[in-house]
Amino acid sequence: MRFAFLSFRPFVADFRRYLMEALQSLGHSCVHVYLRRRAIEVRSGAGFDIVAPLGSLADLADHLRRFFGASQGIVVNSAGNSAPDIVLGLWVRLRECVWIYDVYDWMLYDATGMTWLQWWATDRLYRSTASHCCLLSKDLQSRYPNSFHLNNASHLVPVQRRRAFENRVVTTASFDRRTDFELLQRFAEAAPEITLDLYGSIYDDDPATTEALSRLTAEHKNVAYHGGFEMDKLQDILSNYTVGLVPYRTPDIMTQYINPDKLFHYLCAGIEVVTTPIPAAKHLSAYVYQAEDAATVLAAIRRVVAFGERRNPCNLHERFNWRIRAQEFCMFLGASIDREELPRQAKASLT
Repeated sequence: MRFAFLSFRPFVADFRRYLMEALQSLGHSCVHVYLRRRAIEVRSGAGFDIVAPLGSLADLADHLRRFFGASQGIVVNSAGNSAPDIVLGLWVRLRECVWIYDVYDWMLYDATGMTWLQWWATDRLYRSTASHCCLLSKDLQSRYPNSFHLNNASHLVPVQRRRAFENRVVTTASFDRRTDFELLQRFAEAAPEITLDLYGSIYDDDPATTEALSRLTAEHKNVAYHGGFEMDKLQDILSNYTVGLVPYRTPDIMTQYINPDKLFHYLCAGIEVVTTPIPAAKHLSAYVYQAEDAATVLAAIRRVVAFGERRNPCNLHERFNWRIRAQEFCMFLGASIDREELPRQAKASLT
């Protein structure tokens, strides 16, 4: 198969890069299309290090036709709510391809007013141009007919040995309004002997999130913010910890349909996971601790420290990896394309 992944994120910041790399390891060819309004960037090659700058949608369509060749081209639309005019313009030029709408979150989760209307229309447009919807959250299947669930995964593997708890807990995140800063505040107050290390960027430089993070670190000496990080450094970061904390606000519409990659990163890296009870956590309940507040977060950590309890079997990287997800993705698409092509072939044979 030949895949083109559309994104408004650069390749290095796109979590779908790991699915693309896994697809290529299975013998399929992929290109990453970074849809910028002034200059489109297409990455290809074994390491996605061949960069082709393109100036227009017409140039992009011609480039992709050459890439697809005689194969059935598969376009994965991972553009989110961004620029439907660009995506639609490309769809008009490549209607012969199989289009997959990549629903990696509930696309209307925090929209109101005219923004909600715009995002709703974009979501409807992307559904109408797609053969199928690929859902990151299994709980979204009732909202998206003709869809399939492709679970999250991680590229990480366990560290060579389990670390003893050193009074340090890690949180890696793209910090935004979904982050439960009140829980972090109360945890820092209740456990001054534990250092909470925060890694990650502030989404869209949101002023409210910036203020909340600044206040948290200013008021608590046991909270350290280390800024953003490159995904290639995540294995090294997590190797220094025994416990990872996932502090999302609950219950909240903004976290109802998320399926955070950090859950899978922590599990595949072999560390214990304490998470607020977002719906996605129920699918991993055998392997994680669910904690509603600071007191239950501390209780879970004490079970790990005082009693040596371990819920992470340290072999989940064998199941929650991108190579398996790529195989699942191809199996579904292969069966789906066959089903769609068969009626055409049958009709042709009768004429």
